[in-house]
Amino acid sequence: MFPIEFQNVSKSIKEISILRNVSLGFKENHITAVIGKSGSGKSTILKSINGLVKPTKGEIKLFGKDLDYNNLIPTRLQIGYSVQGTGLFPHLNIFENISLLAKLNNRTKEEIELRTKKLMEMTDLSQEHGLKFPYQLSGGEQQRAGLCRAMMLDPKIFILDEAFGALDVTTKYEIHSEFLNIQKPNPEL
Repeated sequence: MFPIEFQNVSKSIKEISILRNVSLGFKENHITAVIGKSGSGKSTILKSINGLVKPTKGEIKLFGKDLDYNNLIPTRLQIGYSVQGTGLFPHLNIFENISLLAKLNNRTKEEIELRTKKLMEMTDLSQEHGLKFPYQLSGGEQQRAGLCRAMMLDPKIFILDEAFGALDVTTKYEIHSEFLNIQKPNPEL
């Protein structure tokens, strides 16, 4: 069984076909890259995984079950999603942006603070960054905050849509390494 499986998925908007009969499976504990030209449907595939885009036909299964478009919240809590534009809320400071999902998921204040601090350290964001608002950060710093938010709940699936684009080479390498460590099976769990 694949954690993510597309079965003959098509997506059209008006008369334009974006995806046509896509069948694929993403293996567990593997990093999979979806590559192609601009406009080839890469982002549509990624958005379909968490229900942001509903296929015109076909099925998407997550963990062996059909994606339930009427009840997406439990599914989305199992998915870390980071996009190129960061998707940070401008009215929340960086700490609030990173920890938002944990608060909505009723994590304790102590759990939230510990996890947020760890993620910020891993992505080279200082605690002072946590008090700033998105507009006060560089594009790369915003991108790192978005990655922190995607990792906050330690999700089973990470969807990264050009999430490393605005990062400097050193930070990109460190975060890539961390993602490789995260995807390794943990025999203690």
